[in-house]
Amino acid sequence: VRLFCAPDQVQVSWQQLFLSITVSCMVGTGDAHLKNFGLLYSDPPAGDTRLAPAYDIVNTTAYLPNDSLALKLGGHKSFFAAKLGLLDLARKLEIENPSAIVERVLAAIEATLGSQPDRVETAPDIAHAIRASAQPFEAAFLRPRRGGQ
Repeated sequence: VRLFCAPDQVQVSWQQLFLSITVSCMVGTGDAHLKNFGLLYSDPPAGDTRLAPAYDIVNTTAYLPNDSLALKLGGHKSFFAAKLGLLDLARKLEIENPSAIVERVLAAIEATLGSQPDRVETAPDIAHAIRASAQPFEAAFLRPRRGGQ
């Protein structure tokens, strides 16, 4: 990002990269390799290069239960080690309030699954795998609610 993105696109590209990696970890995407991150530009000499929108983010653990991250995050490929990896990545990319981003992604995952009951019923194993992938992040990032709820 720092090498190829336009200077005015670096920080927004870092934020987008952090969000893409966060979503990939939380939905159990073991296939997030370097070919899943690209750059866009409309005119190379104009210097408008920026990170491409996220693509190819799918749960792989429904089909490969022992799958892990394709790339190391914080020195580990384990989805379970991803919390510290995400926080370390956030520090390196100067991402403000990464916990709020994680909470927003968790809410979006549950809202998406909740809004698609027909698809969840058609593919219950995938919905279960996504929720199982998100659960460690819920336990690690979501604040305990009052009264133990």
